[in-house]
Amino acid sequence: MVGFWFGVSLVLAALPAGDFLPQPTSVDERIAQAERLRAQGKTGTAAELACEDLVLNELYLCFRRVEGDRAPYVTQAELAAWGASTADLRARAASLLTTNPLQLRKIDGGGQYFEVICPPGREAVVLLHPEWLSVVGPVPLVTSPVQGVVLVWDGMDADVNKIVAVGARKMFEGYPAAISPLVYRWNGAGFVAWGDARPRDPTAPTR
Repeated sequence: MVGFWFGVSLVLAALPAGDFLPQPTSVDERIAQAERLRAQGKTGTAAELACEDLVLNELYLCFRRVEGDRAPYVTQAELAAWGASTADLRARAASLLTTNPLQLRKIDGGGQYFEVICPPGREAVVLLHPEWLSVVGPVPLVTSPVQGVVLVWDGMDADVNKIVAVGARKMFEGYPAAISPLVYRWNGAGFVAWGDARPRDPTAPTR
């Protein structure tokens, strides 16, 4: 146990002081951010975000460094200059919340889901504590459709699955700072894609 905490202290010390926020990021957004950095004259790793796979081929977990009222994405060049890794960023970000931020929400007509309620920007910290997800039930499903929103619910209820997935799709399509309508689940080793509510094809036959 002593060795474990000693290791954590070394990890945290590798980064500059301050908060680092975890940010679920779509494939398209990661590309767009890189293009913005290149437009500013950045090249190489200075134009590449420091990210990990959150959901393979679907979502990344990137990080933002709080600088006053700004929170720019951390780049690979910055990470190298600090002598740090994305594991270091994850450890620092995970420390931003020490208690489970999931709060119960009732659905009109029956059913329930949980919403992350915490200081703005820290919502995705719950993804760094997958043990917290078990409070929702045996099959916790997650969606993070827009920045500032993380919803979790028990996937054993088909009606709730539909209600929340459709709601996430509407948020993704109608709100700024969209991330993804993807629904994903924790399989004990990582997050994997579960699905999402797709817009109905208007040319498809009705039943």
